[in-house]
Amino acid sequence: MWTLLQFLLEPIARRIKVHLLTLLIKVAAEVRAVALFIILVVVSAIMCAISLFTGIVVLLYKHSINGELSFDGVSIFCLSVFVVSLFLSCAFMSEKFWLRLLKLEEMLKKL
Repeated sequence: MWTLLQFLLEPIARRIKVHLLTLLIKVAAEVRAVALFIILVVVSAIMCAISLFTGIVVLLYKHSINGELSFDGVSIFCLSVFVVSLFLSCAFMSEKFWLRLLKLEEMLKKL
């Protein structure tokens, strides 16, 4: 009796295993992609904050020494890094990121 039941249920169990394994592999790939997007956004936000802070400090330091606000190479570089990292963080938080997040949510619901 047990062997007959095992014989009947084994192909079904094998299909379920294969389906679950492929679904888990897809979920892992999406989690990795979402984690990479989050890491890139955090890194660009940190770059943005550091460069803005450094640019403002350099401008205020120049203002305290000279009594005027003048842009030199360091402050221009810091503020340009700020602008570039701001654009990068906006680009990383694009529609593609949110679509991947929704796709991941749908995959997790299937589990």
